Amino acid sequence: NQKDIQALPTLGSEPDVLKSLQYLPGVISGNEGSNNISVRGSNQWGNLILLDEAMVYNPNHALSFFSVFNNDAIQQVSLYKSYFPLKYGGRTSSVIDVKMREGNNQEKHRSATIGVIASKIQLEGPIKKGKTSYLVAGRFAYPGAVLNVLKQFRGTKMSFYDVNAKINSTLNDRNRIFFSVYNGGDHTFFNQLVRGYGMNWGNTTAFRWNRVWTDQLSGNFSAIFSNYYYRYKSITDGMKFLWKSNIQSYQLKYDADYAVNNALHIRSGLSAHVFTTMPGSISSW
Repeated sequence: NQKDIQALPTLGSEPDVLKSLQYLPGVISGNEGSNNISVRGSNQWGNLILLDEAMVYNPNHALSFFSVFNNDAIQQVSLYKSYFPLKYGGRTSSVIDVKMREGNNQEKHRSATIGVIASKIQLEGPIKKGKTSYLVAGRFAYPGAVLNVLKQFRGTKMSFYDVNAKINSTLNDRNRIFFSVYNGGDHTFFNQLVRGYGMNWGNTTAFRWNRVWTDQLSGNFSAIFSNYYYRYKSITDGMKFLWKSNIQSYQLKYDADYAVNNALHIRSGLSAHVFTTMPGSISSW
């Protein structure tokens, strides 16, 4: 959970969800110091990573040294390393299911921090007391400012941001709705290693409706949109190139849970998933 992640050793006092998983058995870093997680010898692409049920295609910032998950916005993380519940579909290595916090529906809270690598702000409170609440958490990081202290990295620009937002509302005793949004981006420029290198990516949106039909039967309907895109800039032999690529997914699914008794639950569901991709396009800039 959030407090466990906060208590672990961190880089630049910035708690990291994916790095915290590397303390668990069978989980290691694919590359030293990075967030490319390898579970029992697999590569990172065998991991399914979800944020409030929305698929996260690239979970990393700053060349994989930081994850896209702002710990202030996270409630808990579930890692499945062997048996994957059927609702997650198929993956060869693991499932990392990240749940965002729900805002306080009783009173307002405001907080802000300034760190060596990142600064953060968090807002939460009730929209309608006891019924509807909101949570907004933002993070802006500037690891490039730290790297510039080293001579070999002079002129380096590296920064990223994250914005997490969530609204949840209890309509009545049987109906709840949730709306979650994540947006993040990176900007990187290497003066010494690569001339003119820039990256920007990522947003996910998820809407969920949870309904209790009877004392035994409940259902969860989800409409999810995920988008991963990047822009890569490069200067080679005096020529400027801009490479663009993206993948988008649209998903509708319904999960049902029937409680036969306290010891037996029957779960079922349907899912439809559509992808659109642009592998790459090149233009001048």
